[in-house]
Amino acid sequence: MKPAHRQGLYTIPSGTGFLKRLAEGLMVMSAESPERDDLALPKMRVLLPTRRACRELQVVFLNLYKDKPLLLPRLQPIGDVDADELDLYLSGFGGVGHDIPPAISALERQFILSTLIQKKDAALALDTALALANDLARLIDTVHTENIDFSGLSNIVPDTLAVHWQKTMEFLEIITDVWPRILMERGHIDPADRRNRLLKSLVQLWRDNPPETPVIAAGSTGSIPSAGELLKTISNLPQGMVILPGLDVDLDDDSWNSIADTHPQATMRNLLNRMERSRADVKIWPESHGDNSSRYPLIRAMMRPAETFGKIDTPITDTYLKGLDIIEATNPREEASVIALALRRVMETSDKTACFVTPDRTLTRRVMTALHRWGIAVDDSAGGALATTQCATFLTSIIRMLEDDFAPLSVLDFLKHDYQSLMPDTKVDAIERHILRGSRPAKSIDGLIKRAKKTGYCEIDITLIKEIFAPILGLVTAHQPINIFCEEILKIADIFSGQNDFLWTRPESDAIAQFMSNIMGYAELIQPLPFAIFAGVFRELLIAENYRPDDEPHRRILILGQLESRLIQRDVMILGGLNEGTWPRDAGHDPWMSHPMRKNFGLPPVGRGTGLSAHDFVEHIANKRVVITRSLKEGGTATVPARWLQTLRTILKAQGVEIDWSQNPDLLSWAKQMDVPFHMAPLLASIPEPRPPLGVRPEKLSATAIEKWMKNPYRIYAERILKLKRLDPVNKDTLHADRGDFVHDVLMKFVKNYPTIIPQNARDIILTLGREKLAEFEHVEPHWQYWWPRFERIVDWFLDEEMKWRQDATPWIQEEQGQIEIYKNIDTGRSFTLTAKADRIDQLKDGSGAVVIDYKTGTPPSKYKLKNGLAPQLPIESFLVAKGGYKDLPQPPQDMVYWKLSGGYSTVGEIKRQKLDMEAILEATEQGLHDLVTAFEDENTPYMARVLHGQLYDDDKAYAHLARTTEWSSGESDDDEGEAIE
Repeated sequence: MKPAHRQGLYTIPSGTGFLKRLAEGLMVMSAESPERDDLALPKMRVLLPTRRACRELQVVFLNLYKDKPLLLPRLQPIGDVDADELDLYLSGFGGVGHDIPPAISALERQFILSTLIQKKDAALALDTALALANDLARLIDTVHTENIDFSGLSNIVPDTLAVHWQKTMEFLEIITDVWPRILMERGHIDPADRRNRLLKSLVQLWRDNPPETPVIAAGSTGSIPSAGELLKTISNLPQGMVILPGLDVDLDDDSWNSIADTHPQATMRNLLNRMERSRADVKIWPESHGDNSSRYPLIRAMMRPAETFGKIDTPITDTYLKGLDIIEATNPREEASVIALALRRVMETSDKTACFVTPDRTLTRRVMTALHRWGIAVDDSAGGALATTQCATFLTSIIRMLEDDFAPLSVLDFLKHDYQSLMPDTKVDAIERHILRGSRPAKSIDGLIKRAKKTGYCEIDITLIKEIFAPILGLVTAHQPINIFCEEILKIADIFSGQNDFLWTRPESDAIAQFMSNIMGYAELIQPLPFAIFAGVFRELLIAENYRPDDEPHRRILILGQLESRLIQRDVMILGGLNEGTWPRDAGHDPWMSHPMRKNFGLPPVGRGTGLSAHDFVEHIANKRVVITRSLKEGGTATVPARWLQTLRTILKAQGVEIDWSQNPDLLSWAKQMDVPFHMAPLLASIPEPRPPLGVRPEKLSATAIEKWMKNPYRIYAERILKLKRLDPVNKDTLHADRGDFVHDVLMKFVKNYPTIIPQNARDIILTLGREKLAEFEHVEPHWQYWWPRFERIVDWFLDEEMKWRQDATPWIQEEQGQIEIYKNIDTGRSFTLTAKADRIDQLKDGSGAVVIDYKTGTPPSKYKLKNGLAPQLPIESFLVAKGGYKDLPQPPQDMVYWKLSGGYSTVGEIKRQKLDMEAILEATEQGLHDLVTAFEDENTPYMARVLHGQLYDDDKAYAHLARTTEWSSGESDDDEGEAIE
């Protein structure tokens, strides 16, 4: 019996393996061809939606032929028709299409449009204009793609719309009046326009001269008008076939006629209307007869339009849910762990494959990172921003360092980049510790050199950096063409990456080279820029560039975007990010047209994108084994499940199907336990209780250290025994502590210089001392200028109070170290010395004794804390005064006084006399010191960590983190970032 000739419209049902069934059919056609030769298959031309689908079909053919040599059909992506290939093909037919001008490059167009936008609004920065130009170029391509006449723009804004949109129309004159003239002058046309013209030429050519070999368009829904017209033409060719993906030929007519743009069948219904065909004209692809997805009745019920929703062809039972898992994770991090575990589980079975599909690129990166736990390297085949590649971040780190004028964080970001190899790690560590940590150095590279000279470290290394950056440092102070900046940045990157073409042998090197070449090639289209504007422009252009890796490190696992995944099938399909706003994605904001304007102009409805997303979802969920994931919260905010999941829940509830939303709770449970130690019982952290040997325990501590010892013994253990100190943060801001030291040092110097008589120009003297002190800072933060009037008020108050104070007292000791031995053990030979540096100790003129004074810019301790030993600083200093710890002159301390120096408007300052029983204070202090020292002279006494309450200083936080306080205490902390300790 002669085999039936294949021609016209076909469909391959969802979930049946589209590419495999297609390949089987093409092999049958090849075997049944009249010529029956080996060239029957390569004579076929197969058009598929994407390049990914073309590569997958190649693999399917090889698997079917069991890796035997094979001449494949000519595979071509219809969604990305190669212009050069079309040119070559058309030129073989009497020069058809030879009169079509070349397309303008995307970057050239963006540059020209940005200058036109700036002419409309000179206040716009170039980087903003470039972003708007990118959106405008997208609008131009959409208009060409939809075959719409630009002249209709003048009628889309009625007077009722906001003034904003009225003004927008003035900008849109760019594409109706100015842009066509520019294209004509340059001899170019828009890329989408050229693609349309080439496709129209191809359509006309095939209508006039039908190919003598089969042409098969498979998997496309024809959502683009030009592609739809091509499909119509192919379906009418003598040997033409159009194979639709998952057309629901059994959907009832009422539902079919009611579907909206958001329905998965909407684009195919529109295509059939364009072709002037109906579903009755569509045949089932012979190789997929009787091979329907077992889940399709449920899918059809989920996707019914509102008018017929609730109509059930077949009762829904839990059998339709077999092989379908829906897992709701707590957050995106947990969701990524679940997906990584699902992929890892697939790897346990030999030759089993999996595909993870999501439009959420952030979730994709999380999953890739989670897979690294098991050494599984998988690339995001959907690609991502070129700006996230290592080469790109290396270049932008150079730009950021110049932008920030060599600020410590920017310098450290650059020096610690993986591609920076000129400075070895040991030198980078030294630069970080001695140059970049602590208060911020003075601006510019010279500020770093000044810091290096001050500290005595790394001066040669910083000087070398300055020499390398010298050429571009001479350029950043003036406007320059963007290609000049690019050339200098590339030179710096080459030097610091070790030269030897290192930068140009990376996986992303070709993409970066092409990007830089394009920018530099069209530099004349942009006026010379200051470096600050260039930096923004560079980043804006870089973010817009996509990058797809050439290789696939893992064939058994694929990670794809929504478009890339079309027609792809694996043993396990994992669909991630099924939340509203992610899948389906929000329509987003169009800066050039509102939704009513788009509708009036004839642009495709916003719902078309949702319909395509729905179609992709249906094609994947129809597979035998599917895992769907979503996160319940994102960024602390509750999420909304994708509309299809909400519908599924509603249908199951209406049909009385009781099912755990996660039928496979193992993955979620494993994800929660992955980082928990494998013990029968939970491992609970215990309070650190180190008991170091007596020989290493401290024998000398200051009053400040005594207070730390009392509050948290573990800190003394870490500081004095383990010799661990908190590293200063990078780019430390000079705030309250520094202001306190500043006031203290200035007033101390004044009192020391004028201990007896206060000069008449005392105010000027103190302010001069303040300016001199401020000049010692390498970098003065702007907030110091706002704080200076407060300091002036402090000076005025201080001088008034100092004159009154000196009527009864005379300055005696300032910033002097006092010490006495308070413990001696003859048996062990150990002793303990107490030290204290007093801010100020004055002698009373009546000879009755001394007064211990402490300057405070913050809040002084209360009397309660002083009496009960919770603030031991002044009691210890008073104790030293009484015992002759200062200048070997015992003095009876009469009082402890805090001079509060706030500088506020309502309360500039306050002298707070404590008026406590000094004899009792001294007695309690001596006894407390004795008890403390003797207790820790016993090796059985631990340096136990304690929980500190209230607002903690950075030092306290660092040592609390070292002791893992939040792990064993009952308190909870949201701050899981610890301080660096050396």
